[in-house]
Amino acid sequence: MGSKNSWLDHFVLGIWLSMILTAGSTQGELLPTPTNVTLKMNMFTLHWEWESNNINPVCEVKYNRAISKPNNPKMCRNKSLFQDEDTKEIDLNVWINFTVYSECPQNGLKSKETQLSTLLVSGNPNTAVRNFNCVWYNMEYINCTWLPGEKATPKVNYTLVYWLQNESSKEEKKVPHSRLFMDFLGTAKHCHQYKYKEGIPLGCHFKISNEKEELQLVVTDFSNENIEPFYSWMIPREILQLSAPNITNISRIVKDTIYVSWSVTPLKPSQSKSELLLTNLNNGKVNMYEETRNNSKEILLGDPDATYTIKIRSKKHDMYGDFPWSEWSEEKTISAEYKFRTMNIILAVLIPISVSILTVISVVCIKRCILCILPPIPDPGKPFGDPDNLQQLLRFKYANVWNTPPNDEICSVILVESPTCSTCSSSLE
Repeated sequence: MGSKNSWLDHFVLGIWLSMILTAGSTQGELLPTPTNVTLKMNMFTLHWEWESNNINPVCEVKYNRAISKPNNPKMCRNKSLFQDEDTKEIDLNVWINFTVYSECPQNGLKSKETQLSTLLVSGNPNTAVRNFNCVWYNMEYINCTWLPGEKATPKVNYTLVYWLQNESSKEEKKVPHSRLFMDFLGTAKHCHQYKYKEGIPLGCHFKISNEKEELQLVVTDFSNENIEPFYSWMIPREILQLSAPNITNISRIVKDTIYVSWSVTPLKPSQSKSELLLTNLNNGKVNMYEETRNNSKEILLGDPDATYTIKIRSKKHDMYGDFPWSEWSEEKTISAEYKFRTMNIILAVLIPISVSILTVISVVCIKRCILCILPPIPDPGKPFGDPDNLQQLLRFKYANVWNTPPNDEICSVILVESPTCSTCSSSLE
């Protein structure tokens, strides 16, 4: 029994010693460490190069690289790449740590890591713009908005400049230096349509020629070197924001069901996704409905006798990517069912009365028009006076048509002469 235990102890000891020796030999056989790591940049593109003396006939040496920043230690990591250079587009607004080491997959040998840390932007911290956001609004123009930096001066004058990727890629890659950033800004296009608040630019919009090409942007204050620049990039077609939908129809199908239709431009209904917000004004209850690939919906109302409001927002369907929502449409009101009943009663009374009045007016007008167009034929007997005289004319060649004139009243006329004066008589003599 004792011999068996001693044999087992020797076996375990041998395995332990072999593991130690193997580990020691592995640790001692390190690959050469990459040296002379250099960084070059072209606008938003960073290019690293390094040198290595790895000449190993038994394996193909691979280089593992990692790009990190303080809040995200594994922001970008590439493995199993054989070239001795790397080019990446990453967030240029923070410290960038680049790490590279060589590895031999056949035997697991690795080199020590080589690191390079750098901050590409200049200026005082917390002076760069915050909450920077851009959208391709309704396929018409790029609209960017931001807030001023927490420690920016009160009279900061932010300026937005931009490039398309094919334009920036033509620039030569250069080693970063103090004036390199300003040299790059000199090749950019400037945005001119700014939105101001209290004299500070907080947004700008501009048109682009190619929505499929990457757009690269910088916001900074050219007149103040203490303001930290802000970098960003995006592809316009991936940030499409639609304009607010237009509600075209709201109607009650039955007592407790409404039909809503709307239009979304410039997309087809099959490309859009919409949300409908229905609010009960009696109790404040809010219901959200979703409709995909269609611009109409039937909604069952919980309380037909309540008044509701409805508004809609839309975006491009999720199957095409993650797109921002549009603004809410104009809010529409849906009246309560009892109001519809009252209106129906009023219409049921007013319509017959209105029809009757219009009928009477129409009859009177038609009668007058007939009299004007077809006047009545006069009675031929009226121009001949007494019917007896007419009979005499028909029986005899002549008839006494003399009418005895009425008795005339004769009045006598007396001439009254005034007496002549003596003066007049003497003058006549």
